[in-house]
Amino acid sequence: MSVLFHCPECDAVCSSEVLARSAAFACSCGRWRVDERGLASFLRPHSSSADVEQTTYFRDRYHERWRREQAAFDRDTRHDRYRAICFEKVRARALPGARVLEVGSGLGHFLRQLPPDVEAHAVDLSIGNLEYLRETWADETLSARLWNASIERLPFTDGQFDVVYAFSVLWYVRDWPTAVAELARVTRQGGLVVFDVYNGYSVWRQWESLYARIRRAVRPVSDGIATYYAWPTALSTVLARAGFQTSVEGYYTLLPTTLPPFGTCGQLGQRSDVLAFRFAHTALRWTGAKLLIAARRVN
Repeated sequence: MSVLFHCPECDAVCSSEVLARSAAFACSCGRWRVDERGLASFLRPHSSSADVEQTTYFRDRYHERWRREQAAFDRDTRHDRYRAICFEKVRARALPGARVLEVGSGLGHFLRQLPPDVEAHAVDLSIGNLEYLRETWADETLSARLWNASIERLPFTDGQFDVVYAFSVLWYVRDWPTAVAELARVTRQGGLVVFDVYNGYSVWRQWESLYARIRRAVRPVSDGIATYYAWPTALSTVLARAGFQTSVEGYYTLLPTTLPPFGTCGQLGQRSDVLAFRFAHTALRWTGAKLLIAARRVN
């Protein structure tokens, strides 16, 4: 499997096949290295990160927390259904020989579902997540090239992938327009990029954002994670400029939040199949807490 590694800092370019044969590789800028196992990683948060503290937290300390959260998600049947809807868009385009990039691989939930005859690459900010994938894949035939990197600065040259996807990632990125532009940049002409965002049009999602800011101000926590929502019009502008045609679906409509003062009403909204999924393709999708974006590069 070979892609062109591109250092976002000093513009060094090297084939991943060469990197795999090298004992080690480091860019002259000192920010990026590839170890003897072929894991490309950045050594410190890059200067363009909009939130260096959160970037560092995800890179160094998030893994155990994510394992606990993932276990809870796996028990949530509606979340599992939502994940299946997301991945079906990827599966339909992951044809034999396709070059596929997952950004935010986590514990490998989606990565393990990719067909074995695709060329898979996986990016994650968490070093712990990538080490976990290496260990759990030790006795499996499934393999993918693993890269420790930020979605804001993907270490690849332009237009290398047939399918690019990032699920449950962009709402942790303050500079999400840059992240979306990066996903678009590494997608080839005719390729597909799929991702989801928290919806800026959703009044419930805005309430959750305000509630979180108030809570952090009243009771600061050392391991708090900031989340961000995206405006659909701005998303469309970023993708249109990059030459993409976009489709949008909306999930968890109307009352998705369980925070005060909505409580059980919001809980009903989260647990209801009608409110979670039925309006995904209607005008009410714009009230959804989550928007699922699928965009094809046409030029």
